[in-house]
Amino acid sequence: MNAELTDRARRFVAIHGVRTPRPPLNRSWWREHGIPEEVIDRMAAFEQAWGGLVLPPANDYEGGPKPFLADVPEEDEQGWWFWAGEQRASVPFAFYVGPNEEFCLTAGRPIRLYGSTAGGRLVAWCGLADRGASRGIRALPPAR
Repeated sequence: MNAELTDRARRFVAIHGVRTPRPPLNRSWWREHGIPEEVIDRMAAFEQAWGGLVLPPANDYEGGPKPFLADVPEEDEQGWWFWAGEQRASVPFAFYVGPNEEFCLTAGRPIRLYGSTAGGRLVAWCGLADRGASRGIRALPPAR
């Protein structure tokens, strides 16, 4: 797990998180399909930190990804993106990690939710929202 997690995020993951088994990233398969090594390295780092982690549904974004995983790299004019996890419900958007490691929601165009996947800001937010919900308080997502 990411050593940069806040204490709240670390407690939230320890109490509520479940790590599901994930096969190692198949680097040779992605190379054979023309994915640059730098992108494969980014996907592997995301998998190592977050791959297979299932958290309770978040208050926003239809619950968030379930589980976190790196898959389906795509390139556009901004750079390489990859899928960050499965949606919990049938929704018209997907979760992606952007070219600058930002955690995004995409629905025709990317919407940055968190500036980075490092440090677990999303996980810290889920922990804060969960704690508020247990007290009848709805925490608002951070400003983008």
